[in-house]
Amino acid sequence: MKRQELFACAVIIALSLLFMAGAAKISAGSKLEVTSPGAYPLFVSCLCLLCALWVTISTLKKKQEEHRDCEWPLFSCDLLCFVGIIFLYFLGIQFMHYTVATLLFLSLGIWFLAKRDWKKSLLIAFVCTFWILLIFKYALSVIMP
Repeated sequence: MKRQELFACAVIIALSLLFMAGAAKISAGSKLEVTSPGAYPLFVSCLCLLCALWVTISTLKKKQEEHRDCEWPLFSCDLLCFVGIIFLYFLGIQFMHYTVATLLFLSLGIWFLAKRDWKKSLLIAFVCTFWILLIFKYALSVIMP
């Protein structure tokens, strides 16, 4: 299990660095301040990198017997199905409105991962989508795709 945990940490570290580079491009040519467009993405990606490094170090310190016993293979059917849902979300954003695509993605994701009934998944997804729009579009004035 230690190998799988380290692999997951390596992927998160790589994605954090990739997001940091993207955030730096957003703020390119301007002074990095709290109100600059790339400040929040840079903060979140730095936080993600720090958390991934912390988990990696704590994983390396653990002895093999302290790791959770998990019989799932690294690329299980559930993981591949959820990656497919994420891929459909990326396609959905291209062909339909962001709000509709996000609502469908969250509904499917919650239904699939939490094994809830579809009505409760849809309700939770609706509330989350509403709050995402409220915070990003109206409170932070971010232009949504």
